[in-house]
Amino acid sequence: MALVELALLTYATLKQGLFDFGSAVNRTLVYGAVTFILLATFGLLEWSAEHFIPEAWHEGGAAINAGIALAPFLVIHRVREWYEHHVERVLFSGWHKAEAAWAVFVESVGHFEQEAALCRDFAGELARYAVAPAVLYMREEDGVV
Repeated sequence: MALVELALLTYATLKQGLFDFGSAVNRTLVYGAVTFILLATFGLLEWSAEHFIPEAWHEGGAAINAGIALAPFLVIHRVREWYEHHVERVLFSGWHKAEAAWAVFVESVGHFEQEAALCRDFAGELARYAVAPAVLYMREEDGVV
């Protein structure tokens, strides 16, 4: 029964387009490529360090070995953060712009004086943010929608 429920839920999700698989695949491919480039770069750096750092440094003591081991760790994290930031800004800038516009709208909500104008603008901003049509249904005081 659980398998049937999972199959039905998956079918409904795919049929209604509730999940953007294209975006998920694009992000996976981009970050996979960036990760591969970083790993290959640091692999080449490690190989060149083994050939160019004098053998005496490796045998110089625990402090030097700890420094040699810690340096790539610190560099990798800084470079990864830099790459992640720039990949996000370049390839996914549309999402960031939509998020910034949504944040501006949310901050301005307190300045609305009419409920109808707030509801209308909320539905419009939600549609722009979600890139899908949006409707806001309000319940009347007597219970009628």
